[in-house]
Amino acid sequence: MEEQQEFELKDEVWSGASMLYTSEPMRSLVVEVETSSQVQGEVLQAAVDDVLKRAPYFGDALAEREGSFHYAKNLLPMKVAEGGLRAVGGPETNWHNLDVTFEGNTMSFAMFHAFCDGMGLNLFVDAVLNRYFSRKDGVDYPAEGLRVPGQSVLEGEEADGIVNLEPMEMTPEIGATLAQRTKESYVLPEASGDHLDDMHAITVHVAEGALLDFARSCGSSPAPTLAALIAEAVFAVHPECDMPVAAMIPTSTRKALDVPNTFKNAAGAAFVHFDPNDAASFAKRASAARASLRAQVATDVVRFANAGLRGLIAASKAAKTYAEKAEMLNITGRYSTPISVDYVGGLHAEGFEDQLVSIRYLSSPLGDQSDSLSLFVTATAGRFDLVFARNFATDVYDKAFLAQLDEHGIPYELGGERNFMTPRNGLIPALGLASA
Repeated sequence: MEEQQEFELKDEVWSGASMLYTSEPMRSLVVEVETSSQVQGEVLQAAVDDVLKRAPYFGDALAEREGSFHYAKNLLPMKVAEGGLRAVGGPETNWHNLDVTFEGNTMSFAMFHAFCDGMGLNLFVDAVLNRYFSRKDGVDYPAEGLRVPGQSVLEGEEADGIVNLEPMEMTPEIGATLAQRTKESYVLPEASGDHLDDMHAITVHVAEGALLDFARSCGSSPAPTLAALIAEAVFAVHPECDMPVAAMIPTSTRKALDVPNTFKNAAGAAFVHFDPNDAASFAKRASAARASLRAQVATDVVRFANAGLRGLIAASKAAKTYAEKAEMLNITGRYSTPISVDYVGGLHAEGFEDQLVSIRYLSSPLGDQSDSLSLFVTATAGRFDLVFARNFATDVYDKAFLAQLDEHGIPYELGGERNFMTPRNGLIPALGLASA
């Protein structure tokens, strides 16, 4: 157990609370940025320091006081390191919940999901990349809207979307929409076997225009279209499947909760389903998935669900131990689907696009019951980078997914295979907290 210094407390953690209290410490979300030249460590450190001057909250710690976690001012340095990934949130990263490391020509940005979400991490990565390439190249690349020195501070950059929500009345429409989360669906046979020690992933590069044009031709958008393609791959591998296949699509609640500028956790999830007995065309199924997604991110649905989460978090304050809170709030395995498609948006690289070789988002399962097939998607520099990952041994879905791209005429390039497992956060173990 490590003693945290007496950090100056800020706001209590609300929107990320359910990710602090889990059956085992959560693993990091990581963004790998592969560049065309060796990363210069001193320049990268200077870029991080620049960003923290404009947005010091990126360096906040999470501190526990009297059974609740708070954001806290952290004046310890955020040290860039050469080497592999580290356990964010604890003493190894000076209690910082964002971490920057590099090896060769690749930078890695890691986060603790209780601290922020993928879009919050993107804000940090955007700013650091802009300052890194500006410093390295001696050019002030366009930075409008980025959180770098000289850019205006926006309203609500540290806002929490759920803290002030009031309970809402359930309507039949909201109830029917939220029922998508618990709809019975197919379980991949492979998911019941032994899981790999690491995630196995293939990287696929698709021209941005090619994927967008195909999705639009289906009356859909990238995430539900890709989910439909993976569902078709599942049906091809398992023609005996006679139940709907569910796909989880992480979403942002920023718009619905009126916190468009926050870096904090504003993550939600939508669930779309694909019926193997549906005789409709692929385009109509992809379009229907998009319609279901849009219904689930409607303002009243999002606010109702998050008001309920706020009430649960408030009720958990009566719990006397970390384990009791974890039992109430634990999200591990709560939403088990065979597919997840996480479209985390794109990075801003105006002026230095040609120096970015690949952008890879990596995440590891929350637990054994978590998603079996995960697709992480980003669009940067005119290209979609797809990381198709699984936590079981067979490669039949890799081949079936690529076959779907071929069948629908979507051109792609393979970017290689790799194994990975992102580290668990360092905060909870360092504080000697456990759920059991």
